[in-house]
Amino acid sequence: MNPEAIKTTVQSVIDGFTPLALQMKIPLEKLFEWAIRENYVSAINGIVGGIILGMCIYYFIKFVKWGFGCETEGLSNRFHYNDFLGFIGIMIGCLLGSILIVFLFLVIPEIIARLINPEYHALLDLIKHAGELVK
Repeated sequence: MNPEAIKTTVQSVIDGFTPLALQMKIPLEKLFEWAIRENYVSAINGIVGGIILGMCIYYFIKFVKWGFGCETEGLSNRFHYNDFLGFIGIMIGCLLGSILIVFLFLVIPEIIARLINPEYHALLDLIKHAGELVK
């Protein structure tokens, strides 16, 4: 490529990101650094969400084990007296399990990719936001 074509391409990229930087009130020189930091924040939010989801599932399993456990005075389980509570427990378990499966296969790879290569995802996010600004 000749130097003039490269210069024109770089100038068109700068012209494309200038409205985004103005709207966000960030200097154009700091826009990419901001996007990289935003990727780290996004990854940390995903990790914290996963930890909270894991804790919810852990305590839900403990609750279900407690509910189906035998009482000390009789042989029936605690949910036996209220079948509706048992049904609700099973439905919540299915819902939490579905969320966990989605989290494991869709969210975790995105989090890992954002942590390993934040520059790439920062550029993708900037392009996406600049494209939304043009529409």
